[in-house]
Amino acid sequence: DILEKINKKIEEQGNEVDKNIEEHITIGSNDYKVLGEFVKSGTRDRKKQSDKYMMILYFIDETEENKLKREYENSKNCVGIIMIDNYEETLLQIETEERPQVIAEIEKSIYEWANRIDGVIIKADRDRFIYVFEHRYLETIKEEKFSILDTIKDVHSKVQLTLSIAISDEGESDKEKYKSAQAAMDVVLGRGGDQATIREDGKYQFFGGRTTEVEKRTKVKARIVA
Repeated sequence: DILEKINKKIEEQGNEVDKNIEEHITIGSNDYKVLGEFVKSGTRDRKKQSDKYMMILYFIDETEENKLKREYENSKNCVGIIMIDNYEETLLQIETEERPQVIAEIEKSIYEWANRIDGVIIKADRDRFIYVFEHRYLETIKEEKFSILDTIKDVHSKVQLTLSIAISDEGESDKEKYKSAQAAMDVVLGRGGDQATIREDGKYQFFGGRTTEVEKRTKVKARIVA
């Protein structure tokens, strides 16, 4: 409540010089900036033994401005990297005639997962994809918890395939965000792969897969360290 905030400020400031008021409040569906100042009225409340104040408040509607700010932030890009772990070693475990079908299934699963969000995914190498999408969808991806990590394991019944995913929203340009995502990918691979991370506000948030195969995780780590 705006009056409670102002009363608290009066109590805290007392006789201090600064009597200015600046608060941001929401009334119904509208956002307001409240500006004003308060001064002693010259009379004193004898019962409460406290000074009386009078104030002038100005309510400035900033609803549209805030909507534009949110839309601007939401429309910024996030950049992600998706890698197929141990690509060459894994394919060697699959019969030669099966490989094209398995590769097609892997790529289909990745594209289908990425296309649930209105973004762009590009195959940069045989085991590497670049994924760009608007920041507004980042929470959706978090809530979905990278189900692709589990889906990819069901592509082949005898060989367990895994992915490593790194996403970043840090940087002023897509190039800077890609570099940040690459650094995040190094962390993921250093942790053994088969997981995803989101780099946001200087912190990593990790999402893990189901793999418990220690040998495979060690191979992914060895590759990045090398």
